[in-house]
Amino acid sequence: MIQLIFQAAVSNKAHPEYGLATIPFPIPDSEYDQAIELLEGLDIGSPTGQDCQVDFLDSKYPILKRLVTQSVNLDELDYLAKRLESFCPDENAQFQAMASKMCLSDIQDFINLTFCCQQATVITDFSNLAQAGRSHSLTINGGSMPTDEFDEVDGLAVALDLIQSGAGMVTPYGVVYDNGMELEQIYDGRHLPEYYYGPCVATVTLSGQNLVLIRLRSKGCIDPVLALSQADEMSRKLRDLRRLRRKVLETADGDEQTQSTEAILDYLETAQWQAEVTPELFENLVERIIVVSAEEVKFRLLNGLELAEGLV
Repeated sequence: MIQLIFQAAVSNKAHPEYGLATIPFPIPDSEYDQAIELLEGLDIGSPTGQDCQVDFLDSKYPILKRLVTQSVNLDELDYLAKRLESFCPDENAQFQAMASKMCLSDIQDFINLTFCCQQATVITDFSNLAQAGRSHSLTINGGSMPTDEFDEVDGLAVALDLIQSGAGMVTPYGVVYDNGMELEQIYDGRHLPEYYYGPCVATVTLSGQNLVLIRLRSKGCIDPVLALSQADEMSRKLRDLRRLRRKVLETADGDEQTQSTEAILDYLETAQWQAEVTPELFENLVERIIVVSAEEVKFRLLNGLELAEGLV
C-alpha cells in the first residue's frame, strides 16, 4: 500500500485565478491520469517544465515546506515522494537534518540529497549514546560491518569522541555530523535518474537510457544540445508509457489474470522470433524484475506468473 508522504496544492503562477489542484504524493497509479487532467485544466503539467507553483504543502517532513512558493514539475514532486517513501526512520532524520544544515530549499537539491544523506550521522537521543555510537560506526563504514567487528564497537566511547570533536550542528531534527558528505548532482534539474519503483521494464529501460545520456554529457562525450534533445524525447516517452500503463490498469475488468494471460498469448502468436530480448518484448510480457539474490532474479509477467532465472 502506498504511504502518503505529502499533499501539495499547486497553481498556475501566471494565472492564479484558474484555482488550485490538490494532489497526494506519491501519486497512486490509478490517480495519475486524473492528476494530469487536473493540471491541464489549470494550463500546467508540462512533462519537462517547472510550471506548477506550490501554494501549500502538508507533510510529515516539515523541511519540505520550504518548497512553498516555488515552481516545480509534477514528476519531480512524485519522484521525491517515492524516494522518501522507501526511507527508514534513521534516513528521515538524516535527510531533514542535512537539508537544514545545508540550508536546502530547492526541489533539485532535495532529490539529490536523498541519494547521499545516508552518509551523515544524526544523534536524536542523548539518553542512549551507546546506540548512537554504534549507529555512527555503521554509517561511516557504508552502512554495514562484519558482525565480529560490530560487536567489538564501544558505542559510548565512539559517541563521546564524536561529540567532543565539535563537528556537530544542532538542527530541529537532531545534532548532525556530515562525515564529509558532499551533495552530488545525480539529478541535473531536467532528467530524473532511474529509480526502480515498480514500473514496467520498458519504463525502466528508458529511464536507464536517460541516466546514460546524463553521464555521457557530464563527461563531455556527446554534444550537450544533442543530449538535451534526446533526453527530452525520452522524458516524453516515459510520461506516455506511464500514462498508458495506468490506463490499462484502470480499464481492466473481470478476471485480470485471465485477460493478461490472453494478451500475452496473443502477442506471442503474432510476434516474430527474436534472437535476443528486446525492449518491446519486455514491454509486452514483463511487469517487473525482482532481484532475489546475487545469483537469482525473478521475472514477473503481466499476468502475475513469476519465472526464476539463475545469473550464474
